Amino acid sequence: MDILAEKLDMDPVELRLKNFVGKGDEFWGQGPTVRSIIRSCGVEEMLIEGAKLAGWKGRIPPSKKTGDIKKGIGVARGFHTSGTGGPNPGEVIDYSGATIKINEDGSVDVVTALMDHGGGTWDAAAKVVAEVLKVPFEKVGIYNEVDTRTTVFDVNTHATRGVYCGCGAVKYVAEKVKEILLNYAATLFKDLPENLELTCDKELGQAVIYPREIPQNYMTLGEIAEHAHITS
Repeated sequence: MDILAEKLDMDPVELRLKNFVGKGDEFWGQGPTVRSIIRSCGVEEMLIEGAKLAGWKGRIPPSKKTGDIKKGIGVARGFHTSGTGGPNPGEVIDYSGATIKINEDGSVDVVTALMDHGGGTWDAAAKVVAEVLKVPFEKVGIYNEVDTRTTVFDVNTHATRGVYCGCGAVKYVAEKVKEILLNYAATLFKDLPENLELTCDKELGQAVIYPREIPQNYMTLGEIAEHAHITS
C-alpha cells in the first residue's frame, strides 16, 4: 500500500481510507466459499485517530529523507474475522448450541461441547450465564466432558470463534431460560412478567425474583425451580 501511495503521490493513510472493505460490504474472510457481510467497522476512526496520536501529519516523508540511516513512522492495517461461517450459503457452516438447567439449590448447569484450549472459554461461558441469570459465578457449572450423543454440536475452538460463537449460543439460551423463568414466576406471583425483577441476592447466595413494587416478597431461583419440578 505504501509503494502504491508513493507512486500515486498520495498520503498512505488517505489511500487506505479510500480503499477498505467496510460496514455493509461483502468479503471473503475464510476462503472463496465463505462470504461474510461486515456488520460493524471502526477502520476510519482507527486510522484517523491513530494518525493524530502518532503525529502523522508532521512526519517527514521518506522521499525527503537523506543519509544511510533513516528514522520515521509507518502505518499498517489488518483485520481478523471471528467465526468460520457466513450469512450467505457456503461450504463452511459455523454453529453452536448449549443446554441450560436450573437446579433446586439455585445453581445452574450448562452443557456445551465448546472446547477450552486454555484461553478461558469455559469461564467466559459461565460468566455470561451468571450475568444473564443473575446467579453467582461459582454457582454456574460447565459440563464439557461430552460428545455429540449427549449434547448439541459445536465447531472447533479456532478462528477466534470460541467466545464469539460458542458463548453467543450460551447467551442466547440463557436469555430464553430467563424468559421462561419470568413467565413461570409470574404465575406464582399472579403478576405480569414485565413487572418482575430478577437479581442476585449476595446474602442468600443465589438469584431471586420479586414483584418490582414489593421486593420483600421474593422467591429464590431454587424455590422456583423446585416448585416447577414438583408441579410439572
